[in-house]
Amino acid sequence: MFGTPSLTWYDQLIHDPLITGSLLASIEIAFVTMVVSSVIGALLAFGLVRARSRLSRPTDVLMLLNLGDELILIHLLASLIDQALRWLPEAVTTAHLNGATWNDIATLIGTSTDEAQLRFDPDSPIADPRWPWPTDPQ
Repeated sequence: MFGTPSLTWYDQLIHDPLITGSLLASIEIAFVTMVVSSVIGALLAFGLVRARSRLSRPTDVLMLLNLGDELILIHLLASLIDQALRWLPEAVTTAHLNGATWNDIATLIGTSTDEAQLRFDPDSPIADPRWPWPTDPQ
């Protein structure tokens, strides 16, 4: 039905100005659409993250509920919590080494100064000795 494989169609595509023009116009439209939608999406995401109104929390919940399946939502939240637990000790240590006080850190993570220092100071008796955690999943 199709005959032997050949590059004839690609040769015609490259040398036909009508097809090439249409292809370039499609690529330009796709690129402009990608840039515009990325900018609008980034601005909306930034606005939702920075919103301090009464609507900010319900909007966050509504965005997560649109995933459709509660199991997907549970998996997503558990993955985010796990990743945050892995990154938080390093972020806290780096922030403290760069001049952040234990009070600053405690305010950001929503705990007391003593609790923050107890949890994240490398010299603390209860600090997680596994940190930094291995990056390879086991």
